[in-house]
Amino acid sequence: MQVHHTGEKPFKCGICEKKLFRKFDLRTHLATHAKQRPFRCAKCQRPFKEEVDKKAHEIGCNYRRYQCYVCNVSVRFVTQLEGHMRTHHTGEKPISCELCGARFTLECNANLHMKN
Repeated sequence: MQVHHTGEKPFKCGICEKKLFRKFDLRTHLATHAKQRPFRCAKCQRPFKEEVDKKAHEIGCNYRRYQCYVCNVSVRFVTQLEGHMRTHHTGEKPISCELCGARFTLECNANLHMKN
């Protein structure tokens, strides 16, 4: 009655002072303050506090297939991985401007340059 009619939030986080409607919501909220997340998705490396949460996530995480061998970033498409490698690791600039010869890591940057 109190929650639905007065808007009272009787459960208060002792860490950040956030107020919540239900005790269950407070327990869930408290997990956000915990730093330990030992369970990682095998496909995207996202960390989880509980193994059941990791397993539930992994069921729908079949689209992240390409992983950087240097920093473990996961991406959906091989072209994204190629761009990531150029931008963050190799510094390769294979795309050049047809007019001035300027070189770019990504085609979108070359196209923007050409527009200007």
